[in-house]
Amino acid sequence: MLVVSYGFSPQEIRADEGEQVVLAIRRSTDTHCKEGVAIPARQVFVQLPVGETVPVTLKLDRAETLEVGCVNEDVRASIVVAPR
Repeated sequence: MLVVSYGFSPQEIRADEGEQVVLAIRRSTDTHCKEGVAIPARQVFVQLPVGETVPVTLKLDRAETLEVGCVNEDVRASIVVAPR
């Protein structure tokens, strides 16, 4: 998942309930997500130095849609977890 000048790419990730995923988040611009990225429903917060890839591991134990966003900005993406 990239943080680019217009937001996140891709803006939606799909996965299945029960999977464990590793998001590889990379900020390619110094204009967005300076305060980091958060996944509030999982109490995840990570700093994103420009040009470095930061792995975030999530166990997707239920069907839900998780919001991923830049802290203090209205830049969002989502992880859609489908039921098995």
